[in-house]
Amino acid sequence: MIVFALIVPLGFSLYYSTTDWAGFGDHAGVGLENYETIFTDDPVFWRSLRNVLPLMAVTIFVQNPIAFALRWYGRLASENRFLLSDAAAAL
Repeated sequence: MIVFALIVPLGFSLYYSTTDWAGFGDHAGVGLENYETIFTDDPVFWRSLRNVLPLMAVTIFVQNPIAFALRWYGRLASENRFLLSDAAAAL
């Protein structure tokens, strides 16, 4: 199942990223020229990377810890280890 859900699409992505295919019609291989172009001559790529890096950082360092803490608190509350008032007092 993982092969068809992850590996095959990843393989197609890597293959098509080394062609000049526009989504329809014929395509020709250009090797790593597409990667060379985005890393050297494409200011939009660098701008989009600058936009997405803060979002990644917020997700990793803010949202995930909050989600883990809420899950931990929910697990404790569901197992009746603490009453809501005791857990709130502990914070």
